Amino acid sequence: MSKSIFNSDVFNSKNINNSNDLPDLNTTSFIADTATIGTLTNTELQAATSGVAANVTKLTGITYATSGDLTTIDNNVSVTGTITNTELQAATTALTGITYATSGDLTTVDNNVSVTGTITNTELQAATTALTGITYATSGDLTTIANNVSVTGTVTNTELQAATTALTGITYASSGDITTIANNLTIDTGKVLAIPNYTNVETTLTSLSNQQSTNTGAIATNTSDITALEDVAFRFVIDPATTIKVNGNDFNVGAGHFYHTPRMVRYNFDKDAATNNLWGGDNVANSIRQTRQTGTSFVSSTGSGIITVSVAGFYRIKYQATVENDGQNGRVTIGAYLRHGTTLYWKDDDRGFFGAAYIRDDGEGTMGSINFEDYLDLAANDQLSFPTKLNLGTNTGFTDTTAQANLDWFSMVELELIKLA
Repeated sequence: MSKSIFNSDVFNSKNINNSNDLPDLNTTSFIADTATIGTLTNTELQAATSGVAANVTKLTGITYATSGDLTTIDNNVSVTGTITNTELQAATTALTGITYATSGDLTTVDNNVSVTGTITNTELQAATTALTGITYATSGDLTTIANNVSVTGTVTNTELQAATTALTGITYASSGDITTIANNLTIDTGKVLAIPNYTNVETTLTSLSNQQSTNTGAIATNTSDITALEDVAFRFVIDPATTIKVNGNDFNVGAGHFYHTPRMVRYNFDKDAATNNLWGGDNVANSIRQTRQTGTSFVSSTGSGIITVSVAGFYRIKYQATVENDGQNGRVTIGAYLRHGTTLYWKDDDRGFFGAAYIRDDGEGTMGSINFEDYLDLAANDQLSFPTKLNLGTNTGFTDTTAQANLDWFSMVELELIKLA
């Protein structure tokens, strides 16, 4: 059984048992304790938001615009799908610190940004206010870094030139290949200063000479430096267009010729002066009557018949003596040899540093001569002497001695420095 009810477009509490008894209805007000609603379009939902009184609390925080397509959501929103840029721009008030430009493609981020991917140079330039100490040039490719920079890779010359203000004392030439170093240059022990272009040697040596003469205070405490500079400035005069000229005691240049002055010294000893006033018994001539020298000296002392050399090198050593029997009478065998420190070369077959001669008595030929010469490496402060030996009569052990007045021992020693060590 069905019943049709119509009352001013408003339903009161009635039971409707058969919906077929009611035609479709249009109503502006619908009140129900419980209602089941199917699909609503956006337009229908907008029109119904003020009227669905019982369900308003279930749609909290959603406001539909009266015009346009902007919907405001006051509460938090969890999105599992994709939001396009247009939708995201509309929600910027919920993304603190991000401002989207009204035109162009520049987005401003006020807060700190952590980037795990790659930032291009264009993006990096836009973020310079967050990169302390880096200033990007408005034109060209010059970027200024005010803070210290640690570089683990390779820096090209162009990049290095741009950083010269951070490299104190180094000035790069605007043209050419000259780099000026204003500060002192220290070369470690064992290292050398290479000058690949020999045409620059003259200028370099002149500069070194000027440095030595005008700034001696800088190297006054290092005498070896002064000596080296004086040696360079004095000995070498270089003209790249013609020749190399060498001045000094050892090498000289004359008109059209070049020659070497040997470093040599010769000592002639007193014939009647020996240690302990004796000849033989390893006593030596101990008084020099004459010295002749060429080149730079290499002997530091000659006291008591001992010659001390001051320069290490390879030496030629020569000894010569002519001995006259002047009161000894009888037969005499004379001898002499080289003593090098504690090394004795008497009757030594490894070196030619000894000699001997036989003299008849003073009535039957009174003179005899001995000579020897060889080469030896000497160190600085090495000592040389030339002890004498005697056999008197028929003795053969060369252990005899005689008073220095009984023999005139005319002896000479010559040393020549062949090569520096």
